[in-house]
Amino acid sequence: MTTVWCTVKPILSYLKTCSWCTVKPILSYLKTCSGCTVKPILSYLKTCSWCTVKPALSYLETCSWCTVKPALSYLETCSGCTVKPALSYLETCSGCTVKPALSYLETCSWCTVKPILSYLKTCSWCTVKPALSYLETCSGCTVKPILSYLKTCSWCTVKPILSYLKTCSGCTVKPILSYLKTCSWCTVKPALSYLETCSGCTVKPALSYLETCSGCTVKPILSYLKTCSWCTVKPILSYLKICSGAQ
Repeated sequence: MTTVWCTVKPILSYLKTCSWCTVKPILSYLKTCSGCTVKPILSYLKTCSWCTVKPALSYLETCSWCTVKPALSYLETCSGCTVKPALSYLETCSGCTVKPALSYLETCSWCTVKPILSYLKTCSWCTVKPALSYLETCSGCTVKPILSYLKTCSWCTVKPILSYLKTCSGCTVKPILSYLKTCSWCTVKPALSYLETCSGCTVKPALSYLETCSGCTVKPILSYLKTCSWCTVKPILSYLKICSGAQ
């Protein structure tokens, strides 16, 4: 399914576009080049049969002989192939039955697993089916779910965590999926993008404000988190190794 026509290398947040097509990769809305059938959505990226598009975010190629059914929210790896889903395969505590998935992470009641990335509660009386990138809205409320701006109706139990973090009514916090500032005097706790850092280092992992190594062209946005080499910080969202002067 690959040729040498274009150099599209979709990564979680930094998607290069080939210089000859109209691909305009954005986290939640990816335009497709006018010559192929690519219909990229955040959680379901088809690849055209003639280019080198390798959508990693949600659709990972699976080996043809195992039962791996990669999806954005549930990537299982067969024990005999090379599929290494990093985006949604989170290490779980060794003594429980936690089956972490990108969009639905259950935590066992006796361990420290705290899945936050995309556990979206839905109101018990509507058809809301929260998914990482396509959230249906119940016909009776004002929920207008979009990947980076999810409003919650004030009378149901929808608690969109993925990208819409409530802001205190008196500050200038403008929650966007990739840049969430928190005012120093309110209770805004951006969970999706604010990862706890070890108390002794300078690692300040945020969903999109990620420092790049000096000397390369890496433009980390959604998934490039630096980790200090001497602490236990484990950026989960998308742990990408730091490049050392390479593109």
